[in-house]
Amino acid sequence: MAVQAGIDPYRVLDLFRKGAIAEAAAISVAQITDALPAVNRDVLDNATERNLPCPCIKDGRARARCKRCHGTGVWIRESDPIRQQMVWEQAGLLKRGGGVVVNQGVQVGVQGGPSGWSMDKFVRNTDQTAYDVKPGDVIDVQVEPVAPPKE
Repeated sequence: MAVQAGIDPYRVLDLFRKGAIAEAAAISVAQITDALPAVNRDVLDNATERNLPCPCIKDGRARARCKRCHGTGVWIRESDPIRQQMVWEQAGLLKRGGGVVVNQGVQVGVQGGPSGWSMDKFVRNTDQTAYDVKPGDVIDVQVEPVAPPKE
């Protein structure tokens, strides 16, 4: 059927590969979305200090010599600083990163090269070719040698 439609087998395999990747990504996003409430609860619970019943309690009474609760029956679980940072970042109270920002954008606009060539013209032509081509289209390309500029 693909041959009748003019699609070569490699293109069919590429489409199947892309489809499988898209399906896996959709499943992953759904699984992450389903798990978010539990993850959020864990992060929030561990970001705060909590009073918890001590494991030393037997028959409703705490051990007097317990090193964790000192006989009170309650021990304090300290907050997790990493989870606190996660909550602060999510709330916008603490910004992640910072430091030096390096702009790596390079703009080239060479005008008046050989035969009236320009980088802008090159980009326009390659963009048009790249985005206007449909599967199965044949592109007619003519390459002309260009002498290097004289210094």
